[in-house]
Amino acid sequence: MNRPQASQEASKSALDRSATTAWLRVQVAQAAEIDPDAVDSEATFESLGLDSVDHFTIAGELAEHLGLAIPSSLLFDHKTITKTVAALDTLSATGLDCLTDLRGDSSSASTVYLVHSIAGDLGDLTEFAGFIEGHRVVGVQQSFTGDSRASAMSLEEMARDYVRALKQHQPEGSFCIAGHSYGSRLAFEVACQLQESGRTVANLSIFDGWPLPRSRATPSEALRAVPAFMMNLPRWVRDDLFSGRATRLGERFARKVRARLKGPEQLDLADHFDTKDLSATVVDRREQNLRSWAHYRPGLLSGNLHLFRARTRPLCHSLLDPSAGWRPFVSGEVHVHLVRGHHTNMIRGSNGQALARAMLTQINRG
Repeated sequence: MNRPQASQEASKSALDRSATTAWLRVQVAQAAEIDPDAVDSEATFESLGLDSVDHFTIAGELAEHLGLAIPSSLLFDHKTITKTVAALDTLSATGLDCLTDLRGDSSSASTVYLVHSIAGDLGDLTEFAGFIEGHRVVGVQQSFTGDSRASAMSLEEMARDYVRALKQHQPEGSFCIAGHSYGSRLAFEVACQLQESGRTVANLSIFDGWPLPRSRATPSEALRAVPAFMMNLPRWVRDDLFSGRATRLGERFARKVRARLKGPEQLDLADHFDTKDLSATVVDRREQNLRSWAHYRPGLLSGNLHLFRARTRPLCHSLLDPSAGWRPFVSGEVHVHLVRGHHTNMIRGSNGQALARAMLTQINRG
């Protein structure tokens, strides 16, 4: 599909709202296979026929067109061309392109920052944010940008950019940071860098994450894990293996077995995720993030860490150490909280509501 060429002048001047609106109408029309004149700027992207892949693809191409870093979820967040252009106008003025308001609460002076997943966007954390009552919630996510450097950043470099944005967004006071899975290492590094810069981290919440690549268990460790393995196996079969579409049960099982046979450093994206329905842009971003995640080595956090672990564990994973390996990297205590669900759905639906309540209990205790 042919796309309009990137404008060299866009990055040199203030946002041209009318030109950007016209550009977006062409992209939406091409993606939806309709006439540009039929594209209503007030209609939602979904009603115009865009799917989730189209949302991400157009956001990425828009970043290149404007020479501006923008959130990967821009079209999801703002839903129409008119609202998207208005948001772009604000982003071009503030530069806080990696931060997205997920829940506003004017009655609370406290903000909870949720750090993105391996996909770079906020994904299910957008739903989870709605469960965090009594606090403002801001998402931290990667931005699409025309700068190739962004796709090759280490996790430490990524965190450094986020810390600059967080300090600008909240010039005073302490921070509450949370991250799920991949986002756990990133949230940890953000918290460490905030402390190094002289800021206070009041609460760091890790959702089912671990600090280092998993190492293979020794024979004695494997033997000691047998009782826990047998207790976890029925839950894993019910909640993990049989989750998702039944037609892909064999694929999921084969992927999990392949991941167990490989060493931690040999795992690639296809060993973690079903990539068949993902666009090339999304796959590339996840692969880059997976590499930065695998090469990360954490420092030392001053204070405590709250680890929220899903009750259903991945098969043969983290069955012996309740702290999931975090204790050597925390000067205080690792407080472990068991919560409902498995690794993926612990932040969704009723599981997410229970997790939010558990996290807020710790945050409100101070």
